[in-house]
Amino acid sequence: MSIKLQDVRQIILIVLSCLFTNSYAQFTLKQYGFSVDSNVVYSTDTNYLGYPETCYLHLYKPKADANTKRPILIYVHGGSWLGGSPNDYYPAQICKEFVQRGYVVASIQYRMGMHTNPAIIPGINCPLISGAAQCAYVSDTSEVLRAAFRAMQDTKSAIRFMKARSILDSSCADAVFLAGESAGAITALGAAFMDQASERFNDCGPLPNAPATNANLSFCQSLLNHLPQGQLPNYTRPDLGSIEGNKNLNGYTSRVRAVAAFYGAFFTEALSKNWLNGVDTPAVYLFHQGNDLVVGCGAARPIMAINQCIPFVNLGFNDCVGYSNVPWAYGSCAISSYFQALNFTSYKFDFVNNWTGNALVDCANTAQAGQGHNIDNIALRCDSVAKMFSPLALNSIQNCMFNSTLEHKQNNLLFYPNPTKENLTILLEDNSTIQKLTVRNSLGQVQHSVLFATPILHLNGLSKGAYLLEVQTKNNCYIKKFMVF
Repeated sequence: MSIKLQDVRQIILIVLSCLFTNSYAQFTLKQYGFSVDSNVVYSTDTNYLGYPETCYLHLYKPKADANTKRPILIYVHGGSWLGGSPNDYYPAQICKEFVQRGYVVASIQYRMGMHTNPAIIPGINCPLISGAAQCAYVSDTSEVLRAAFRAMQDTKSAIRFMKARSILDSSCADAVFLAGESAGAITALGAAFMDQASERFNDCGPLPNAPATNANLSFCQSLLNHLPQGQLPNYTRPDLGSIEGNKNLNGYTSRVRAVAAFYGAFFTEALSKNWLNGVDTPAVYLFHQGNDLVVGCGAARPIMAINQCIPFVNLGFNDCVGYSNVPWAYGSCAISSYFQALNFTSYKFDFVNNWTGNALVDCANTAQAGQGHNIDNIALRCDSVAKMFSPLALNSIQNCMFNSTLEHKQNNLLFYPNPTKENLTILLEDNSTIQKLTVRNSLGQVQHSVLFATPILHLNGLSKGAYLLEVQTKNNCYIKKFMVF
């Protein structure tokens, strides 16, 4: 039987289509449904008032993608380190964009809050600034840097947490990416680049006590449950610890392959401490708009730039919000120039130049959707990020250990009793020889491991709870959950 040239071309197109679908397109095209778990606790740590605060994340996982080495994206929401949530518009939309492309996405809540400036009297200094916006009257520059640092520690903790549970999520611990917007972008950049002890902000050491808040701003301490009911605030400012923090120190690093920053910045201390060094410097995607009056694209104090709008909206009071305590930072335009000066080429900068130079017009524009401090065309920006991240993800997962078999193959693994107390008897329907048995906890941490295992596994006094049994044979790896009572 002869094969026509047209048939050969068709076969080639089909093969190329399959290759494209199984590799590059896997992480760039939106093609999967997904599930969301909104209450995954990843850490508990001390907040700015001296009380333990629980940090949680929203976990997005693709459905029916048949991938056992999914890349991981950690997303950090904005909100000036005072407010914001994974439920906010940008986190929710961007997380959906990436989970549909085959990523496991963790949108994190982190420790927030700062000591306020007692010299500010709301209603007198700033007549039209009200509500939670008043909590940005911070006592000094140190408070902003310390709040950002705590958020960076939590982000690094979340990275290690997600790496450790890669078995549970069918993800690849080597293919981890960061993203965030506004304060979340500043946090993401910091968590990605601050990787040496010498790079910690000077203000993160022990400092004199913060001033006690005034009665008008005491409500700020109760926001987001920072201050437990019936307790008194603690104004001491102790050493904040290492750049990695002390949570989820599970053997994994907090290194990431790349970071996407939507209207982000580096605080100036980052450049003086030379954060951009080392062979593991991640790739960077930057997005900014010219008339961003919250995080300036050049050198500016975040939030301070919007003071030029205050005469138009606040009865003529200028610089009334007391944001002069916010430290200087370099936005995306300045970062791009800095990268060019260092011949650092692993970055992409998407810039929308919508600055008019007319203060009244630009102030009005900041209130319009798609202007100022907003991401114009989220789908387009996410597509740009996904195309940048895709080759990095594909290269990383090539070196990733085989995590688990496809779900329908797990039926080959049988064991009893379940729940159990002391032992498990293990059966494989294909009668394969077991080479290794591993028991992991819910975080993916190894609790017990046996080489050249027998079909009976002794649990050696595991505490009550849920565990994963990983059974390795010559050709396969099977994983199933079991309970210990």
